[in-house]
Formats: sequence, structure tokens, C-alpha cells
Amino acid sequence: MSFKKHKQLTTMFLLFCALTTFYLCWFFLSANMTQPSTGIEKDSNGNLRLVDCPSTPNCVCSMDADPSHQINAIPIHHYDNPTDPWNDFLKTIEESKGFSTFLSKTTNSCHAVFKTSIMRFPDDFFAIIDHENKVIHIRSSSRIGISDLGKNKKRVDLISNAFQKINE
Repeated sequence: MSFKKHKQLTTMFLLFCALTTFYLCWFFLSANMTQPSTGIEKDSNGNLRLVDCPSTPNCVCSMDADPSHQINAIPIHHYDNPTDPWNDFLKTIEESKGFSTFLSKTTNSCHAVFKTSIMRFPDDFFAIIDHENKVIHIRSSSRIGISDLGKNKKRVDLISNAFQKINE
């Protein structure tokens, strides 16, 4: 076999491998990216609660018992009207960096999607207002991957801090 023919076959093989890898990555990532996670469920008393995080480190939740996923719920102060803090919180979410859309929004819970800045991966953000304990519970999780490099905790901290500024 001539050197020229060998070089052509090697180039074609490498191109085939690259295209196959790209296709498989696109197929598996896009399949996962279109499936929003389930983050809210009802407990045995019919009350809403946030689902515990999976064992992977790409999720944080204020209702999770696992210390590696645990974050603080956001306290609510100084509101006379019970709908005011929730409306202010929803507005805070909408104004947050990376916010994409609300998949659901009710008078006591929401499911929002955030997109990461570079790769545009979707992250799910769930919140429930607890009027009795005067807190907002939060769960933020990445749909794909194992690690989020702390992005979900940072997002929750930024939203919490922004909300606390208007909640003081």
C-alpha cells in the first residue's frame, strides 16, 4: 500500500471516529437535556415537599437530610400579605443570571429552568413557600453530568441574597 493511500485511509478513519463520537455525545446529552427532573412531591399528609437529591454532587436542597446536599431555606421577614413574599421571590428568580423559563408556577411552588453560561446545559430549580415556618425551600439540580462545580449552590446563594435585600 502506498503512503498516499495509507494517509487517506487514516484520515477517513479519524473523521469517522470524530463524527461517531460527536453523534453519540449529541444523542445522549440531548436525550437527557430534554427530560426535566421531578423535584416536588406530596408527603403522606398531602403537603408539598422537595425530593431528596441523588447521590451525585450536582444538586442542593433545603429539605434534604444528607449534609453534602443540605442548604438553608430562605427566611421570610416583614410581610403582611402572604402573597407578597412569593411574588417578590418569583420576580427575583426571573431577574437572576441564567434564568430561562418557568415550567410551572403556582401560588406556593415553582419549577424554573436555568441555562449554564457556556454550554447552555439546563438546570432545574424548584421552590416551595412554607407560610407556617416563614421560609422558602429550594432545590437546584443539574440534569446532566456528575459534578456541577458548585454552580447550583452558587445560584441558590445569589437568589437568596437578592431576595433578602428586598425582604429586609
